Amino acid sequence: MKLDSIERKGDGKFLHRYDLHYTNDEGVPYTYEMVSRDGGIDSLEHLSGHRPDAVVMALTDRENEHFVLIHEFRLELGHRIYGLPGGLIDPGETPEECAERELREETGLKLVELKEVLPAAACAVGLSEEQTVCVIGVAEGEPHPMQGEDTQARWYTREEVRRFHETAPFGSWALICSWMWVNGKL
Repeated sequence: MKLDSIERKGDGKFLHRYDLHYTNDEGVPYTYEMVSRDGGIDSLEHLSGHRPDAVVMALTDRENEHFVLIHEFRLELGHRIYGLPGGLIDPGETPEECAERELREETGLKLVELKEVLPAAACAVGLSEEQTVCVIGVAEGEPHPMQGEDTQARWYTREEVRRFHETAPFGSWALICSWMWVNGKL
């Protein structure tokens, strides 16, 4: 595969759309469409040097009897889903610092133990180069609603989460992490 050119097609407040023109190994030209938070993509090297964009958190209480989920309206889906607390990493901020800040801002909870910080993973394959870091840990406190957004953070029991898996829509990170927790694998 040979990247021939990158064409910036449009800009929004938060996202930029690109056409990546390339030629496959058989010499056939193609165009790949993508979006990015980065408004300066100009080479394959730029794409491959991408830093993590965001953090999601899979968190239990100290006793490992409750798991925190966010129930939120997602406009792009047209309905509410269960998700994990998380957010964008600010410039100069580590994923761990982002996790502490976003957890406090989104839920009012305090991160008290980091068990694992997973490597960045591509989370929007086929659409974007966005990468997310998953932080696994322990939090404490009572969740509160996030100001100005239609979200509700809450601690849930295994039985509640198991029931939601059968009846409610989830974000992908939230589904796999909560399924692992319900089944004793997290």
